[in-house]
Amino acid sequence: MPVHPVVNATAIALAALGILALPEAAKAATLTAGSSASAVSASFVVNGKSGTLAPQLQAAGSGTKGYSSTVSKPSLKASQTFDILTLSATINSIKDSASSAGPKSGTIASTSGAQIGSLSGTIGSPLGTALTASASKLVSSAGLTKTSSTNTATGAATITNFQITSSLFGINKSYTGSPKPNTILYQSGDKKVTVYLNRQVTKKTAGKTTSIAVSAVNLHIANVSYSGQTISGDLYLATSNAN
Repeated sequence: MPVHPVVNATAIALAALGILALPEAAKAATLTAGSSASAVSASFVVNGKSGTLAPQLQAAGSGTKGYSSTVSKPSLKASQTFDILTLSATINSIKDSASSAGPKSGTIASTSGAQIGSLSGTIGSPLGTALTASASKLVSSAGLTKTSSTNTATGAATITNFQITSSLFGINKSYTGSPKPNTILYQSGDKKVTVYLNRQVTKKTAGKTTSIAVSAVNLHIANVSYSGQTISGDLYLATSNAN
């Protein structure tokens, strides 16, 4: 039986406008998941000179289908010079992971986790050791669940025997526990130096959360003067991301 030209034209127009319903699997396939995790990273600007320690032992994945990535190592030595400052760290029992099960019933979710078994590190300067940090265990996790209309982010961190001291920044603190998001362990009176625990940073587009980054520990420095230099930047330990 021939198709009536008016009916056929209407169907074509509706399809072009996206009004005709698509199968759930097709809807979910348009959603993309992404996640990553790393043991340590840093970025500092010292007297106008920028330097970066790229995320170490990073596990990562992304796409419209499922993925799984795990990076583990019994020990890692990381070192990076930022003009007059030198960051050195020894990290043991590292496991970083990133995964997504892919689309399901109009939803896609991504997760990541970063775990450090133990840590000892310093920031050195021409005047001696500027900062010392250690921990027995640092763990973070991040997740983002997406639908066509809403995104939901989650994050958590646990910290065991973390200690940080610095004559340069005036820090002498320790902590064990499961801190609430963006707990401030230490902050200088001028707010130029802050030590965050369970540091969570989210980004939004058109009111929807598009990413979350969770670090067990974040040292944040903003325009601190030291030995004739100006220092700004961040040090991140056990970081998980989902987007």
